[in-house]
Amino acid sequence: MLIFRKVYLLIHIYKGIDPYRVVFLSMLADGVWFENPDWRFDLGMGTLLDNLENIVMDQLSVDELGYEDDQGMVEGEEVIADVIEQGTTLARERNAKNQSSDAGWPGEQLITHSYLN
Repeated sequence: MLIFRKVYLLIHIYKGIDPYRVVFLSMLADGVWFENPDWRFDLGMGTLLDNLENIVMDQLSVDELGYEDDQGMVEGEEVIADVIEQGTTLARERNAKNQSSDAGWPGEQLITHSYLN
């Protein structure tokens, strides 16, 4: 899972998205901020965002994705572009599959009657 998170953040950096925002919003969505009962103390001490800083600073670089195979050196730029392309294709396939399986579902239901009172 750690590699996934590193590549996930690297894709955002590669696309020009602020890595601090990505990590902050991911941590907020995961509820990390609420796990620590002393978060107010950490905020006052200025240490609340230390974990966020460590995650961003420990990030892979595009160059680190490069590797050598039997045909020669594969640059990190080619690897990240391929990861993005394959991920986009997979997301489109999943979306199409989900839409076709939900074909009979009318969507959100409209509430027309109240049982209160």
